[in-house]
Amino acid sequence: MAQRDFTIGFVGVGRMGTNMARKLKDHAYSIVAVYDSAPHVAATLAQELKLSLPDIPWHAQRDRVAEVATTLGLLVGSLGKIARDVALAMQTEIGEASEPAAPGRGGS
Repeated sequence: MAQRDFTIGFVGVGRMGTNMARKLKDHAYSIVAVYDSAPHVAATLAQELKLSLPDIPWHAQRDRVAEVATTLGLLVGSLGKIARDVALAMQTEIGEASEPAAPGRGGS
């Protein structure tokens, strides 16, 4: 039977997930990972399907996502502060950004 073009991972294999993983493997689907809160269940199925068992599931590895979100939050906050400062400097009551330079006139 030909190998399928996509891969499958199981989280929370249990009794039903174990049977589904076995059937899909029998039908040439590529099972790449299994995980269960009961480590012995996942270990038994991983051994049967010849898979390595991850230490923690992929969806619990959020370091990179949190780092990107934090960096983008800081960037947006900084750009917002700059935009607000420019908008306040352009108010007609202040007019600081549109003040012409002239000889003998001090700058701000």
